[in-house]
Amino acid sequence: ITDACGSYSDKIEVYTRSPQPSFMADISYLTASFTNTSTGAESYSWDFGDGKYSTAVNPVHVYPFPGGDYTVTLMAKGICASAGIQQQVSVFSSSGINKTNSSAITLFPNPSNGIFTLHLDEQHGSSFIEITDVNGKILLTGTLLPYETVKTFNFSAFDNGIYFVKIRNQSHITTIPLLIKHEK
Repeated sequence: ITDACGSYSDKIEVYTRSPQPSFMADISYLTASFTNTSTGAESYSWDFGDGKYSTAVNPVHVYPFPGGDYTVTLMAKGICASAGIQQQVSVFSSSGINKTNSSAITLFPNPSNGIFTLHLDEQHGSSFIEITDVNGKILLTGTLLPYETVKTFNFSAFDNGIYFVKIRNQSHITTIPLLIKHEK
C-alpha cells in the first residue's frame, strides 16, 4: 500500500475503540433526568427498568410509582462495538430527594439552626455544590476541591424552612434535604 507521499507499507494495523458507557441520574420525585457521560459511541439505547425505553442521548423519564428501585441500563453503540452499563436508581415517595451514594456524604446537624457541616468521603474528587429553597431558587453555588472533605456553612440569616443541598461529581448526584429551624 502506498500513501500520498509515496511511502510503502505491507502491514495495516486496525484499532477499534469500544464505547465507554457511563451516566448520572438526577431524580426529582418521579422524574429522572439522565446525563449521558459516555465516550466513543454513536448511538444509545436506554432501558429504564420499568418496561420503558429510549434512544435519546440525555433522556428524561417519568416513573409510574414512587418508592421503587429501578435498574437502568445504558447501551452505547460504536462503529464496531457496543458496551453497556447498569445503575440502580431510587424513586422516593418524598419529592426532590435522591440519595445516591449517600453513605459517602453526611450533613449535620439536621435539623439545623442554619449552621451546618457537610462531610464528604475522601474519594469524592472535585464536586459542584448547589443549595436551593423548596421553590428551586438557587441560593448558593460553588465547587468543592478534592482535598475539601469537610465544609461548614452559615445560613443562620435564612428563614425557617426546607432547603436542598445538591452535590454533583463525576459519578454521582446526591440531594440532601436540610431543615433550618431557629429556636425561639
